[in-house]
Amino acid sequence: MFRIYIITLFIIFAGLSSCRQQENSQDVFHNSKFIWDNETGTGRQVYLVFRKDFELGDSPSGKIHLFAWSRYHLNVNGVFLNFGPARSYPDSPQYDTYDISSYLKKGHNFITVEVYNNGVYTYQVPEHNGLFIAGGNAEGGGENAGFSTPGDWKVLRLQGYDKTSPKMTFATGPLESYDARKDTAEWNSAETNTAGWANAVVMSNQDQLGPFKARTIPHLTQDEYVPETCEGIYTLRNDEDIYSFRVQSSDSTRGAWNTNKIAFAWTYIYSPRNQAVNTGLWWGDYYVNGQGPLQKFTTDPDKFYRRDYTLKLHKGWNYFFVRYGIVWASWDY
Repeated sequence: MFRIYIITLFIIFAGLSSCRQQENSQDVFHNSKFIWDNETGTGRQVYLVFRKDFELGDSPSGKIHLFAWSRYHLNVNGVFLNFGPARSYPDSPQYDTYDISSYLKKGHNFITVEVYNNGVYTYQVPEHNGLFIAGGNAEGGGENAGFSTPGDWKVLRLQGYDKTSPKMTFATGPLESYDARKDTAEWNSAETNTAGWANAVVMSNQDQLGPFKARTIPHLTQDEYVPETCEGIYTLRNDEDIYSFRVQSSDSTRGAWNTNKIAFAWTYIYSPRNQAVNTGLWWGDYYVNGQGPLQKFTTDPDKFYRRDYTLKLHKGWNYFFVRYGIVWASWDY
């Protein structure tokens, strides 16, 4: 009887503590809304930068609370602080809090948050629309800046990331392939002109997540480790002409990613004479002028993914046809 009585008290006090923690956790976003650069947050491989510029007086201090789906990188005055959030499910999201006082200064300050949404399921997070929310404030010398979203947060969609990058395994998101030439504007600088940036958009669905609670595991420490040696620097081979294309199929769920789809491709190859050309190809069935499937031969057993074929071409135009069963929801030919 004594044991039952103690357990009952424990459950009651634990419940009160949990309610109080949940209430305090909700307070950090009580004036905030989910934002994006559109109302829905849909899309695959979407990268946005949210930015807030503000002025502070002497002895500035502040905290920011934030959450993003799928993940974020936080910078204050151009300095990278950390990334998050901690892994969680949509019905029980965990937000992050940072004391940014040591990164603030008198005068002009800015915060940038690079937010990335997979748009597909992974073993890190379930499939979900992108979203961002922030709260907190900073003050100094009688001046105050609130971080609640939408406020005056600006947003910029980065164009350099390849939205068709393949998802090579069911456990991870798509590869991150970035062409910096497509994003020439410096977005993480005090001199950045945000005149061409859009105002953040309040999302149409504000009930898409469960109640927030604070992060339950520590942040990563971001300790820097310098490499001890450089093992080598190599140049890429350029003794072959390379032709490529990509065909993408659905990979938003594991079932879609894991389903083979039959695909076909064809083109014409011009040859100035009758000749046999050794060609490195990918998996698949290959036909030249209706003859095939061609038989592969191997020149280097260590190159598992390369298949070498001899293309017997006649003078003039030759019809080249490929049949392939798409795996991993992407055909990178």
